[in-house]
Amino acid sequence: MILRNWLLLFILLLFSNVLFAFSPKREGLMIRNYSSKNVIINREFWEDPGTKLDSDNAWQQTVFDMPLIITDLLALFNSTIVRPNRELEIIRYYPLGPQLVEKHEKLEALPFMDKMRAIFKTLEINCNDGKKIITLDNLGEVVIKKWVGGEIWYFIEIFDYDLIGKPASEW
Repeated sequence: MILRNWLLLFILLLFSNVLFAFSPKREGLMIRNYSSKNVIINREFWEDPGTKLDSDNAWQQTVFDMPLIITDLLALFNSTIVRPNRELEIIRYYPLGPQLVEKHEKLEALPFMDKMRAIFKTLEINCNDGKKIITLDNLGEVVIKKWVGGEIWYFIEIFDYDLIGKPASEW
């Protein structure tokens, strides 16, 4: 009798988790530095100061009529430097509210550059000597790798040839 009750409780818990669990599908942007120099990331967001969440590094922002939670991971990690042969996640974001499946599909269908221009006021990736490597103006010319799994990740990879001063269109 007790075993049957435990089994019934286990089955109910299992089905309730399957039916009611929904983890937000997040997207993120990461820098991979394959160059021999440090890379420094400078950024400024379009955030509204009144929309801060419990932490200083996350806020709610409406992007293309969708409320997103955006997390500034550089503030969380307290670093803007990506050392050689390292990677650093810059931001993570996901939609809120009802109809999450539709919002995830809409967010994923948006062009990467549209999302970045809606989130960042400025984004610069500089070499440690101060030379600008990537900005929002030339980010569209850079090869952005995308990985889709439980989450969606966009990767910007920096190599030594990126540091020699060629325009992004000649890489």
